[in-house]
Amino acid sequence: MASNWHESVFFGLHYDLHADAEDTELGAAVSHKLLRSAWQRIGPDWVQCDCKGHPGYTSYPTRVGTASPGIVRDALRIHREVTQELGLLLVMHYSGIWDEVAIAQHPDWARVAADGSRVPGRACPRGDYLTALLIPQMLEVIDDYDVDGFWVDGDVWATQPCYCERCRAAFATQTGITTPPRAAGEPSWSAWLTFQRQSYETYARRYADAVHGRKPECLVCTNWLYSVRHPDVPTLPVDFLSGDFSHAWGLERALAEARFLGSRGRPWNLMAWTFSTGEDIHGGWNTKTKAQLCQEAAEVISNGGALCLYVHPPRSGHLVGWQHDLLAEVADFVRARQAVSQGSTSVPQAAVLHGQVHYYAHNEPLYGLGQATYAVEGALHALLDAGYHADLQNEQGLLRYLSTYGLVVIPEQDPLAEEVTAALPEYVEQGGQLILSGHQVARNPTLARLAGVSAAGDPRPGFHQLPTAGETVAVAGPWQPVRLAGAQAQLELLAGPEPARHRTGTAAITTRLLGRGTVTVVHGPVFRAYYRTRYPRLRRLLRALVRSAWQTPAVDIEAPGSVALTLRQRGSSTVVHLLNRAADPPTSPRQVMVERVPPVGPVTVRLHRLQRPGAVRLVPAGDESLPWTWDDHRLTVTVPRLEVHAALVVEAASPVA
Repeated sequence: MASNWHESVFFGLHYDLHADAEDTELGAAVSHKLLRSAWQRIGPDWVQCDCKGHPGYTSYPTRVGTASPGIVRDALRIHREVTQELGLLLVMHYSGIWDEVAIAQHPDWARVAADGSRVPGRACPRGDYLTALLIPQMLEVIDDYDVDGFWVDGDVWATQPCYCERCRAAFATQTGITTPPRAAGEPSWSAWLTFQRQSYETYARRYADAVHGRKPECLVCTNWLYSVRHPDVPTLPVDFLSGDFSHAWGLERALAEARFLGSRGRPWNLMAWTFSTGEDIHGGWNTKTKAQLCQEAAEVISNGGALCLYVHPPRSGHLVGWQHDLLAEVADFVRARQAVSQGSTSVPQAAVLHGQVHYYAHNEPLYGLGQATYAVEGALHALLDAGYHADLQNEQGLLRYLSTYGLVVIPEQDPLAEEVTAALPEYVEQGGQLILSGHQVARNPTLARLAGVSAAGDPRPGFHQLPTAGETVAVAGPWQPVRLAGAQAQLELLAGPEPARHRTGTAAITTRLLGRGTVTVVHGPVFRAYYRTRYPRLRRLLRALVRSAWQTPAVDIEAPGSVALTLRQRGSSTVVHLLNRAADPPTSPRQVMVERVPPVGPVTVRLHRLQRPGAVRLVPAGDESLPWTWDDHRLTVTVPRLEVHAALVVEAASPVA
């Protein structure tokens, strides 16, 4: 088996142009000197460059498919020669399912919508597009340019159900259903979507196998495969995982994606756009600040991932000097933290379930997020805002590592996989702390018994209030009234904002002691609400909830609310990453750039360990000394000042307790 070079890389650059019929100067400004100068200054491990974008025109002189009429110079040839000269790996940006010119030229390759119309620019994964164009073109690039990988864009995330005759006939053969459903709620809708996902996976497997068959050491990655939008068990022969997170609010998107990709058992990176625009795209695309790019980079590397920066050069391929000077500064920021980030693993603390059973029952087919992850991401934010380290796991990952987690949160997952439901009682009895949420908990017989409650009537729609520290916060329903059957009421659901006047007599939050653990249930969609609002009173309520449910994390911090932590193990070292997510001035839909990250401090970190540490240091090292104390198996460290990111490295003979 060929080695996987992505296991050893840490920092990359991505260039794409999405060449089209209107181009007139592709490659005109590209030279060996230009590329060599930029890359020697920045020092990437790998480079991704333009090959074929969504319009479907190649930016190199292809013998397969359609080259852009605007090719002046073969920029791909120059990229290959310079990367080989500098010892860099070269990866192709190649658009898959999304190919506008190929579908225009071959309408029979198109995906067909439920109304029978052909969808412009989108290929059917069962059509001839795969064998007549995509695979031959990939093999052509391997043969002619000896590339080291493909980053397939516009593929899994651009895939939707196809109603062409090929797909309808194959579905009928597989299921006996001759008329496929056209919308959610119709009979066999779930079976139809499962079939469509299988069609996509067969298509992706075929091109990955073709690439590996021609050049085994050439890696294949499909943009956003096995990410939050694709929580299936990884089975396809892709070599690494990746995704380009949102140009605006990228820090928030990276927060969830990094923690999920890190659980998937494959090498991975995340790609930050180096440019953005406000809510009005006509404001123009502009380069982000160093502060913003470093903040986004820190979120990725502090979770063990590699970082790639997406640069969109002028159509000529010229590399803008001042922009690449900025990228060199971001590269320095990343490299200064590489030794304590690369190759690290998450220390199991708290886990949030992102179940594929729930996700595919509520997302936008086939792989669109829709609102299906609102509760999951809300729970993740709640844990991080409470000062906890948290992982994001699908069903397989959660069950595999269930006994290692002190706290498990299952946020409004309906339906919940039967194997997960079956494993929860033993987890709690053996000392696990479990938080469930949603009106469906009390209506599920197994979960209701576990929680010690039963449903008392129908769920209550609309807004209700939850009390917190003498005040209240409004949270939309449905809220499920419950009868206590072994549980205790912890918080009452209120019908209005005055706690003494608007009592309902029903519990909003219940707890039940079971064996050595506890089951805590919020009987409404509280984590969905937190994803959508982040109201300070709701944050205060959830912080109290999770800290009451689990009082023995390995690490906790005293810090402003902008600071989030991750807890990682790297060899014999335990690493506490501290990320400052603040922005000055505050961002908004019209002000998406982070201009400055205001320093915070002091930040106090408490780490529980079996043995006294041998050494404690901060990376990168600051000018100030780092005082620390050791008492009763607890290390207490004070970081006087936190800029964007710092890693507290604890050297010791034993791992985290």
